[in-house]
Amino acid sequence: MKTYAEHLPIELWILIFRYIEIHDLFRAFTNLNNYFNRILASNHLLFYIQLRKDDIFYKEQTIFPSWSTTILNRIISLKLSTKKHRKYIFQFLNLHGKELIRLKSLTIEIYEREICPSCIDFLKYHSIEYLSLKCIPNQVLIEAILSSPKLCKCRLYFW
Repeated sequence: MKTYAEHLPIELWILIFRYIEIHDLFRAFTNLNNYFNRILASNHLLFYIQLRKDDIFYKEQTIFPSWSTTILNRIISLKLSTKKHRKYIFQFLNLHGKELIRLKSLTIEIYEREICPSCIDFLKYHSIEYLSLKCIPNQVLIEAILSSPKLCKCRLYFW
């Protein structure tokens, strides 16, 4: 017997899930039932990630080792909102940058000494449309931002 939630069309759930951060979404709906498992597996459902200081995955998982390519391919927004774990964003981009084919929004804090060549290449060759950086700028970073192919909005906070 279907519950009332399962009477709602999948398209409506996809619209609702678009506003729920991926960690919260998977904690709440993974293995709830087949209906929600199919929605979470749908290629039409896109994800956003907000890495916060209270996320336990920093301790439990190093750089999302268990995330499949199908999940990484559906990430559209990545936001780092803590200074304590900012090094993980660069490791994440280095390891999984090629799988983030739909990433459109990137918000991070960086420091000049932490900018690595793979991160600069990531900005140059991905179709990021929105970029927000808090950083100490250098020439290589500015050139990477200016050469980004689809960048529409850029918010820079220079220290």
